[in-house]
Amino acid sequence: MVGTMFSKVIGFLEKCSRFQGGVLNLIGVCAIPLIAVNVTADVIGRYFFNHPIPGALDLSELLLVVVVCFALAYTAAARGHMSVDVITSRLGPRMQAMVSVLIGLIGLPVLWLLTYYAAWEGINTYSSGLETSILHMPIYPFKFVVAIGFFALSLELTCQWLRSIERLSGAEGSSA
Repeated sequence: MVGTMFSKVIGFLEKCSRFQGGVLNLIGVCAIPLIAVNVTADVIGRYFFNHPIPGALDLSELLLVVVVCFALAYTAAARGHMSVDVITSRLGPRMQAMVSVLIGLIGLPVLWLLTYYAAWEGINTYSSGLETSILHMPIYPFKFVVAIGFFALSLELTCQWLRSIERLSGAEGSSA
């Protein structure tokens, strides 16, 4: 009974995490054409008209923050991050789950702290009024983008860690 309830809670968290990761990834993917148009227009202006677009580099850098940070959770859900499993691939499923649980015990608190400090940095940047040098765009929204991306990644990896605990406890018959 407890195992079933635990599994339902994890399932709900996974649905929320996957939805959030998918939406954020879609936003990040939409930023890619904006970067492409920005860079193309800057190159054309620079080489054909000898007049580059002021702030094109600033804008590209800020949009890259959106692309990268908003893709983190989606990539984690798809198991798309690089991993080296030379040793763990030779272990049995229960031992793999144990290694995953131990790694989560170490890594997840660090990732949640990064999320917290990224949000704190966004608040501090908002208070300071920091902006880009050429476009005079405020930087704080992009600091919050980092915090949101880390939050979504933390939630996804927490769900994966909970599934590892479930596999380790034997509550689930197959590996998730």
